[in-house]
Amino acid sequence: MFESAGISRWSICVFRRIVSPNGSKGPNNAFATRENCLVSVAKNKNMPNTVGVCMARFSRYRFARTCVFATICFVALLLSFRLLPSASADEKCLRIAMPEIYSDQQKLDLYQQVMKDAGLCVHAMALPQIRAIAALRSGRIDGVFAAKNDLPDMAKVAMVSGEVLLGSIAGYLVVRDGPIESISDLSTEVLGVPLGATWCVGIVEGYTNIVKVPRGTAMLQEMLAEGRIDAMLADAYSLGLTGGVADGYKAIQVDHFDVHSWLKVEFADLRPKFDQGTSAYMALVNR
Repeated sequence: MFESAGISRWSICVFRRIVSPNGSKGPNNAFATRENCLVSVAKNKNMPNTVGVCMARFSRYRFARTCVFATICFVALLLSFRLLPSASADEKCLRIAMPEIYSDQQKLDLYQQVMKDAGLCVHAMALPQIRAIAALRSGRIDGVFAAKNDLPDMAKVAMVSGEVLLGSIAGYLVVRDGPIESISDLSTEVLGVPLGATWCVGIVEGYTNIVKVPRGTAMLQEMLAEGRIDAMLADAYSLGLTGGVADGYKAIQVDHFDVHSWLKVEFADLRPKFDQGTSAYMALVNR
């Protein structure tokens, strides 16, 4: 009868739920396999049209199982996202500014590596000191490498200095040979100062004929030789890097300051590791 209607027994099994001739469910309603379904079709030729689908049971089961699996995956994904911020907070990288004119990418990478060896995650960036101070105030960095001892007053941020002395550096006024012996002897002369330097801020206070020059001491020396400025300020370290004082000029000491690395006070407990990394870095760059 099934075949004459163009419908296989298995198709009937798929579209209808099998019941016994008296309308009750079959034994244990066990249609767990295609074979059981076909057997039931064979035994129950007068199937009522009011019954369900044999395979709907399995489809519902597969759908429910898929939903449960998808729900578990979704919950696990949400939990993983909630846990990520905690891990990041625990492994916070200190943002440390280094003097722009002394820091190429190789030195920044070296600094980060020695700090990692000391047990600290550090992200180093090159910034002029004046911009580093602004970044400290705004919370964009956590510390400064190679800043002088009045940094907390200038930044107006509570900070702790490292125990490693990076250097005691003299500041110089460089002018042509002649009568000028100090800043106070300057009157109409154009004085060039390194853009972003903080050590000379107090020295030039009150003197108005000032030009702030980017690219540090090298550019200042070039402008001085060309006559575009009459005098310049430079620290001893920078002068040493650029070949010192040219013939026909003299360097007059106008300042002296100690240089340390600094961290915001909330990171004071990291200072031992910070000092360890700083010592290792200085040993490598001075080698």
